[in-house]
Amino acid sequence: MSKNVKVDFTSKMITVTKSFLKRAETPFSDEFQLLVALQKELPNFKLAVEKNRTQPKQFRPSYRQMKDYITFQPRSEELMEEFSEVRTMSRARSNPYMFVLKWFIEKFPMFASEHFDVRVDLNEACAA
Repeated sequence: MSKNVKVDFTSKMITVTKSFLKRAETPFSDEFQLLVALQKELPNFKLAVEKNRTQPKQFRPSYRQMKDYITFQPRSEELMEEFSEVRTMSRARSNPYMFVLKWFIEKFPMFASEHFDVRVDLNEACAA
């Protein structure tokens, strides 16, 4: 059986992915033949389309957005110097952006919690 098709005998459901269903619209394709065979073998089962399992896209602020946010903070000159130092240190990392983002979120937790849904794997960000 394909990973795009699931048969649940308990709830009497045949669940297919959206892409599988699209391919099954083509007569005599492999997907079409499989779907016809399943419906023939399991006539009392209902057909359902699986919902997308993708995560919502996360907002990741750009360096420009980070700078803009810092400029509106008290002690912005000091923070901008620190931001520049962190960006310089990040160049030695395997993922410079994640290193800077980790610093930014730790420094400005209100940015992440109030304005945007920003989730960062801190272990990944610290990897050198």
